[in-house]
Amino acid sequence: MLEINNLAFAGGGVKVIAYAWALKVLKDKDCLKNIQKVVGASGGAIAAFSIVLGYQSEKIEDILKKIKFLDRTSKWDQVYNLVFYGWLNSEKYLEEFLGQLLKDNGFDPDITFKQLHDSQKTNIDLYVVILISVLNFQKLYLIKMLLMRKS
Repeated sequence: MLEINNLAFAGGGVKVIAYAWALKVLKDKDCLKNIQKVVGASGGAIAAFSIVLGYQSEKIEDILKKIKFLDRTSKWDQVYNLVFYGWLNSEKYLEEFLGQLLKDNGFDPDITFKQLHDSQKTNIDLYVVILISVLNFQKLYLIKMLLMRKS
């Protein structure tokens, strides 16, 4: 049996739905019981976040399928966000979406990473990479890593 301790999820838009299927296969082969850390970037961060909240692969697939970033913003908002921020979707929609996941699990949407980790069922460390692009005369990328783990 393959023992897996860490999982990493890249971004990739709708391709992140494949993570739910991969998790189902790993679960069926009993490879997920020793997970200690998950890291995610972009859409992959939502998959990692779902694991920390204790969702099973079937529910994670449902969660990832519900994300309709482009349906939440007008075409002009998409152009504006792309030009000035480097992404198409509204961060407000994403904040509301993740807040609802927290509420559905009995958490306050304004909970900190540390509070969530201290109260979670899974006891898995969560690492989230956020890419913020700032466009001026040059393209500048700022990568911020958020870490949720026990001290």
